[in-house]
Amino acid sequence: MNGTLTFGSGSLYAVTVNAAGQSGVTAVVGNLVFGVRSTLAVTVSAGWYSAGTAYRIITSARVGAIRETRCASRFAYTEL
Repeated sequence: MNGTLTFGSGSLYAVTVNAAGQSGVTAVVGNLVFGVRSTLAVTVSAGWYSAGTAYRIITSARVGAIRETRCASRFAYTEL
């Protein structure tokens, strides 16, 4: 994505991850802004997951505002 990526108020960003540590990645060249009450929804594929596995789902050179953003997942130990 070349430019600013803005998730407006109440928007949803959905991503799927797997046990091998893979996920989709959105690369942003400009600013990244999450609006108020936007949600990151994580869906996990079947498999055995290791604690502490990090998933890169969004990269950005500059992060603007992240306010009141929620992480929704059925997976234990998910944090934003």
